[in-house]
Formats: sequence, structure tokens, C-alpha cells
Amino acid sequence: MLQNTPEKKISDISVLVVGTTCCDITNPDFDFFKNIAGDGLVSDSSRMVEVKPEWLELKKEFYVMGGGSLNIAPLVSIAGTSAGILTSLGTEGKTYDILGRFMLNIMEKTGTYPIIIPHKTLPSSSSFIRPAQPGKREAIFHAPNAVDDLDIESESVFAKITQLRPGAIVHYIYSGFIKTMDSEEGKKLARVMEKLKKLGYITMVDPHTLSKNPKKSISDGEIIEGYKLIKPVLPHLSWFFSSEVEAKMIANSFGYSIHGKNQEDKNKKFLLRLADEFCTDNSPRIFGITAGEDIYILYQSPYGKRIGPISVKSRYIIVDANKFVGAGDSFRAGFEVEWTQDRTYFKKFQAGEIKEADLERPCLMGHLLAACYVTRTPSSQYGNIPEYQNMDKIVSSGTTFSEKETLLSALKIN
Repeated sequence: MLQNTPEKKISDISVLVVGTTCCDITNPDFDFFKNIAGDGLVSDSSRMVEVKPEWLELKKEFYVMGGGSLNIAPLVSIAGTSAGILTSLGTEGKTYDILGRFMLNIMEKTGTYPIIIPHKTLPSSSSFIRPAQPGKREAIFHAPNAVDDLDIESESVFAKITQLRPGAIVHYIYSGFIKTMDSEEGKKLARVMEKLKKLGYITMVDPHTLSKNPKKSISDGEIIEGYKLIKPVLPHLSWFFSSEVEAKMIANSFGYSIHGKNQEDKNKKFLLRLADEFCTDNSPRIFGITAGEDIYILYQSPYGKRIGPISVKSRYIIVDANKFVGAGDSFRAGFEVEWTQDRTYFKKFQAGEIKEADLERPCLMGHLLAACYVTRTPSSQYGNIPEYQNMDKIVSSGTTFSEKETLLSALKIN
């Protein structure tokens, strides 16, 4: 399934994933996790532990996978859409450090185009993953790294991005605590997205679960400063997706009081609130919330007409899939693959001609790719990613799947 990197140019890329690219290191014996790991993302540089080379060199099949951008771009690439990653990696002498070399190897094997900004003093990014436990998702521990200093507004880096063809997707991995791009209370990132959207790119910022204990943060109505930094960025995005949990925390952080008869109603009202507040120009928008088996999605045309919010239920429900980190990322990858395989989506999007079916199909493709990705194993992170042609047949058939092996067999994955 993996392929060698073909000869490419930046202008060939249809999806560029920008920002955090990291090694996700999993080991059930990480003692420090017992005290700090919740169900979300934890950033605590004082608790960082040494990354031992033998974890990557001798035991990488069992302990290390790609994370961040590597949850998205390789999936897009393997499925058949040209994808790239713009990130910063730490250096070690005349080469990249061990983490950087591992991530570059993934990019090469999956045909993902690397645009790398070297960093001489900070290491490449790594995250430590606590495996899923009863009633809990996998948990992520993350610490400062080379990406903290990645400045995509700088003339040299911005010039690389703008070599993309108009209509390409610029998918920014948002963290809420990156020193450089989260500076100026979010206005720095907002300026970049504004410029890119005006140049004809689809701009997207992808949030994370910025709480150690999301359930408590939500019930307490906690204001999370990292989410407030998204506010100046939202007017300049073409697309914005969040998880249901993230949407609740964003609503609290924005001061929204969202009431409804059930959670579906609340999700739809949140999307409408975003559209009311942040659609401040005549550009088209898509807002979405992923919620386990469902996606809630809204399109606003350049003329203010809205389609949705509608809900699209997955036909590919694999048991315990919602426990694993990467389900939301892989949903976005599937959505992007469908969008870029058929050029009419972009034309309809820009012209205000999107219909419900034009929202539903990319969502089903997102659900399908997510179902494939969460069946992964550490020894074969991308082994269950199908080619677009096979996914296209499954989505078009309308068939529902609930068993992993049946789905993979239908997709011709051994």
C-alpha cells in the first residue's frame, strides 16, 4: 500500500497540511502518565522525559507512529490526492534528529511532499500516548518543540505556501499554545489566513482538545484561553471543523449560551451561531462538528444562503472507534480526498451552488476513511488506507458496515 515519493512540485499539491508534525510514542510503562494524563491534550514541558533512540530504532513497530500532520497528509496521499506537509524539524549536526528522520521516512514511504523548515536548537516534535483505557480515549502528552518557532507569516515560508495552485486546501493544525503562530492573541494566524483566502485557497484551521479533563471543563463552563485565540481567525476561514467536545469548550470560551432540546439541536445551533458571527464577508464557508457516528455540517454561500445544518450518519461504524486518537483527523482527510478528486466541488462552493448531496458525500467519505484508520496497528499505521476508487465504490453502493474485516475485504485490503 505504501509508495515511494514521486517527483513533485509544490504546485502539484492539492492538500497542504501545515503545523505540528510529531512522533506519537506509545508505551504502557510511561509512569509519568499516571499523574498527568486525562482524556485530552496535555502540555507540560517540566514533565518531558528523554526520548531514547532505541525506542525508534529497535522498537519502532510497537512504540512509535506519526501524529499531527501525519494523521492527515499521508492518508490523503495514499488515497490518491497529492498532499504535502509544511513543518519544522529539529537538526542534529548535518542531518535531522532521530525524530525528524523517522517522520521524513513516513513522508517518503507514503508519497507525501515534505516542505521542511530546519531548527537548530529545538527538537522535532514528539507526543506520548497513553493507550485507551475502559471509558477513556487515548491521551496525549505534548511538549515545546521546533514547531513552536515555525513562522508561516515570514516572507520565505509564506512564499512556499503560495506556490500552490488556487483552490488548493491549506489545512493548519491548530494547537492553542504554539509560541509563534499563536502570538498577538491569534491575530498573526488570522493575517495569514486572510491573505491565503484572498489568493484563492481554501483555508482551514483544525483545533484540538485543549483540556486534560474535557468533561469537567465543559461542566464547569471553563474558559480556555487557547480557544479564544481562534476568534480573530474564524472570519478568514473557508472551513472550520471541530469535535463535539471541542465545540462545547469553544462555546464556553466564546461566552456562548447554547440551549436545545438535545445535543443534536445544540450542535446545529452552535454552527448557526458561528455562521452568524463570523461570516462577515461574501466568501463561502463550511462549518462542521464531528460527533462519533455523526457529522453536523453547514454551508453558507457567498450570497448568504445556507444549506443546513444537516446531519450525516456514518455507514461504517467500527466498535470502539471513538476511543482512538486520529478519528477526527482521518475524517477530515477523507473529506478532503473526496473534495479534491472531483473539481466541481470547488466550483460549486465558490459559486454558491452547493446542495445537500454535495455536503453529504464528502462526509460519508470522511466517515469511511476514519473507519479504516482506526483499525490501524502500531506496526502498520497506514496499512488499512484504501485507494480512492475503492472508497468511491463503497460510498456509491450505500452499503452499511459494522465489522472491520467485512469492510476491509470490500475495500480489497488484505
